[in-house]
Parts: sequence; C-alpha cells; structure tokens
Amino acid sequence: WLKTYYPQEFMAALLTSEKDNTDKVVKYIDEAKRMKIFLGAPDINHSQLEFSAINKDGQDQILFGLGAIKGVGEAAVESILEARAEGEFKDIQDFINRIEPQKVNKKVIECIIKAGGLDHFGYTRRALLEQVETLVETAKKGSSLKKDAQFSLFGDDEEVTAVELTLKNMEEFDLKSLLDFEKDTLGFYVSGHPLDGFRDVIDAINYTLSSEVENIEDGSSAIFIGKVEEITKKMSKKGSQFGLVSLMDFHGNIEMMLFSDKLEQLEQMDLDEPIAFKVKVTHTEMFTRISVTKIMTLNEAKKEA
Repeated sequence: WLKTYYPQEFMAALLTSEKDNTDKVVKYIDEAKRMKIFLGAPDINHSQLEFSAINKDGQDQILFGLGAIKGVGEAAVESILEARAEGEFKDIQDFINRIEPQKVNKKVIECIIKAGGLDHFGYTRRALLEQVETLVETAKKGSSLKKDAQFSLFGDDEEVTAVELTLKNMEEFDLKSLLDFEKDTLGFYVSGHPLDGFRDVIDAINYTLSSEVENIEDGSSAIFIGKVEEITKKMSKKGSQFGLVSLMDFHGNIEMMLFSDKLEQLEQMDLDEPIAFKVKVTHTEMFTRISVTKIMTLNEAKKEA
C-alpha cells in the first residue's frame, strides 16, 4: 500500500534502513529507477543526513543524504546542516563563507563536489575541483574574519566578514568521469549507469542479476551480463594460470573464475562493451563458486537457450 500510494517516501525509507548494505541499496536504487522515481545526487541545500523524499523544481524525487558521501564525516554534515538552518546557501560564495573550514576541510569539499552536492550553484564539477584551493582559502579567510569581528565594533556583520569569491566556469568532465566520481564517493552511480545505454538489449536476454546468485540451485547454469571492471591473474598450486573477473551489472558486482583459455578469449574482446558469461554455480558451506563456461557478446547471448 505504501509503495503504491507513497512510492518516494517508501523507497527513501527502505534505502535509509539498508544504507549500510551496499548490495541491497544497489538493488533498491535499480527498483526505484524502474518505478520511474528520479534519484537525485546529494544537494547541499536540500539533502538531509539520510535519504529523503522531496519535491524539487516541481519533480517528486529521492535525494541522497549528505551522510552517504564517503569522506564526509558526521561532524562535517552536522556543521553544514547547522549553517543551513539559518537559511539556504544563496550561491557558492555564500556557502564557502558560512562553513567551518576546520570541519568542512579540503577533502570534505572535494568529496561533496564529486558526489554532485554543489551542482546547484551552476558551476561544473570540473571547475570546482580544479579551483578547490581557492574555495578552501576563501573559507579560511572568512572564518578568520568572523573570529576577528567578534571583538570589533561591528560584530559578526556579513558585509564585514564575507570574502569575495571569483571562480571561472569550465567545460564539464565526460559522463564516464562523472559516474566514476559518484561511484567513488557514494558507492553507486546516480547520474546514470554505464550499462544504461544497453538496458533494452540486455533485458531481451534471459539473464540472472548478481543479487540473485544465492537463489541459483547448486550445479546449475546461469548467464550474467555486465561490464568487466577488473581481471586478476593467478596461478594454481598445480602451476596453471586462471583469472578472477569482477563483473558489474545493474545490481552490483560479482566475482567469477575462468581458466586460461577463457582468460585469453576475454582479453581479446572489447571490454568497453557489456559481455555475457555463461557460468556454472557451485554452493558449498564456505562459499559460492562461479565458474565461467562460455563467454559471449550480447548478440551471441540472445541466441543462447
């Protein structure tokens, strides 16, 4: 009932309740996208500590919380929310002049920028990142003026304590770089997903999501589709080479094992494209082993029974 009539609030609460379980969060994010719910990057003027359901620019959406940004500690978030309680930040200069640089330091500002938290102010993430030293120095000057003003005739007057900030806007990073930043700072892709352009083709194939691996019967076969993120080569005790592949799909990452012949085949394929892996799944008491039996392009996977 809640999911039907209050979908944003329901999914925001679900995401918050599972915020420390990356696998479940990725699954719920994908579910929200399929429900046509817009998922927004953190916003310095609208995000709370956790996920929240809001109406922004006339659009119902779920916003990432500032507390979800890796590298931004709770003290920094509390400091930002405390400053914002006096009113929304009017622009980037207002934000920089009102933060406490001891708590909202260079690393925190960089992480907020990469996560999209300062997009609201109209500067590209590249412009803000490349001029982050200017932001930090301005924040320090503003903080120093506030301390001096406390003992002056004018007190904490904004006209006296505000430091002017001049920034140059720049062309934005490409989408891949933006997505990589979001993955690094949030653990998830927000502005899109590297597989989004292939979703229709992938959905036409009978495949299994990484989140469903535990439901596959022992000894059964399945097809996983995604983007190869990493290949690690290893040697067995018998001296033969094998590889471990980290595959990213819509619900997260999964690790698969493949022997030398399949390893050579994979290395000759275009790793910028999604790849389909037919695998055998073996469950033991200690772990689940996923062994690759066949590697295919998406077109080849369409024909696979």
